[in-house]
Amino acid sequence: MQNAVEYKTVSKGQCKWWYMPDIVCVDPGDPFVSKGEYLKLNVTNKAISHEVACNFVASYGHEKLPSTLRCTGGNFNEITLDVSWSGSAPNFGLKVEELWYCLEKPLTNSNP
Repeated sequence: MQNAVEYKTVSKGQCKWWYMPDIVCVDPGDPFVSKGEYLKLNVTNKAISHEVACNFVASYGHEKLPSTLRCTGGNFNEITLDVSWSGSAPNFGLKVEELWYCLEKPLTNSNP
């Protein structure tokens, strides 16, 4: 399994121009960006060449990453990832738990 992680936070000190004080950043050259945390996590199972992407985008009222982020991917959502972390940026402890369902006849089964 291979992971690629991108994390960023937008805070008062990182933005020069706020559309709404300390809520929406509108620095020149950037689109509107909400204050808060952003996470993009791609997990690749090299054995079957399958990738699942987890994304969290901050929005008003939802600035902090949830303690566990559930992501699914693939046909019938057969791959589930529960992503949890401890610590604070830039020193996160990241834990990825996977649940896989195997279909005997993937072309004809409609549910796992």
